[in-house]
Amino acid sequence: KTFGDFIKIKREELGIPQRKIAAQLDIDTSTLSKIETMKAVTHDIAKSKANKMLADLIILKYRY
Repeated sequence: KTFGDFIKIKREELGIPQRKIAAQLDIDTSTLSKIETMKAVTHDIAKSKANKMLADLIILKYRY
């Protein structure tokens, strides 16, 4: 599994729609989708956004 798979699985486990995560990260839903599927995402975007997303998902996990 890829890191994008991990992000998608965790987001879905938490029941959080892409639009909410994207808004929290200040990115387009399409960018989040690309990160999750690892399609047409540059390494720099994937690395910076994915790291922030992972931190946010971990924080969200403990909020709910």
